[in-house]
Amino acid sequence: MKCTPKLNLKKEFLEARGMETTPAPPVQDSSHTKKYGNEPYAVFLKKYENLDEHIDNFKATDLVFFFKETSKQSGYPYYVANMGKDSGIMKRLLKEFSPREICGMIEFLFLSDQSYLDKNRLGIGVLSSGWVNTIYKDMLLWVDDKYVPRKQQDTKASVKSREWSSFEDTSSDDNVGVVL
Repeated sequence: MKCTPKLNLKKEFLEARGMETTPAPPVQDSSHTKKYGNEPYAVFLKKYENLDEHIDNFKATDLVFFFKETSKQSGYPYYVANMGKDSGIMKRLLKEFSPREICGMIEFLFLSDQSYLDKNRLGIGVLSSGWVNTIYKDMLLWVDDKYVPRKQQDTKASVKSREWSSFEDTSSDDNVGVVL
């Protein structure tokens, strides 16, 4: 049996129809992506370098990245697990507050002496909760240097001040609240 050379069917097919092959475009180097992150984050970092100029034009995505950067710089890194959900929260906030006010609230959470929210567990969701009004009011005080951190209340002191905690007068005939 005689061995025949292999035919290049693809080449013959293309030649018969007057077509030619072109080399594939070179694959883009992903080192830029690895070094600077994804493209929206790189755009945000450029805005972040000149924050005073760009802060009033921040969109929801920029505010999510601002939260991420502020938390990272203060030693409590935040990982954006669901950009759609976090951006949706920021879009709702943008209907009520300016980007500058939202950034102020974010900075207040991480950079102030507030003690009512644990900084290790802070996420963007806290800005969509019932805490947003407290955070906003405290942020305004913090910006004016009038903020005084809340002290942890002594629970024993609050129990002692209750009206019906003890009943010493046993002279009455009712004997309500008295162990006999």
